[in-house]
Amino acid sequence: MPAPRHINATHHFDLSTALRLASVAELVYADPRLVERTVIAAWQYAHFCFLDVEATQCLLAADSPSILVCFRGTEADRPEDWITTLDFDLVDGPFGGRMHEGFYGALSCVWHLLDKEVGRLQCHRNDA
Repeated sequence: MPAPRHINATHHFDLSTALRLASVAELVYADPRLVERTVIAAWQYAHFCFLDVEATQCLLAADSPSILVCFRGTEADRPEDWITTLDFDLVDGPFGGRMHEGFYGALSCVWHLLDKEVGRLQCHRNDA
């Protein structure tokens, strides 16, 4: 699995970036201990955090130039995931626009932890 190192934001499709992000999207479904070993050791991110609150799981990995956040999607063997997925009305998002109501509810479960962790990482980078 290629490491998601040096993911650059561009305004056009980049196959290398797409493959790296797909690797992260696959990895987020693995056991958190395996994910941590992969992200820290193999991918050489300095920071790793796996959040698991209610039926919402996401990973956060960071190094000095980037912060990567990836959420698990619907898992076929978890009925609570299907309930979230089927809640597909669009609602107003927290920063404008509209979003899937199930995802908004799932995001709300981890938002305070995720926001706190990202803020801490940003402060740490600004102090360095």
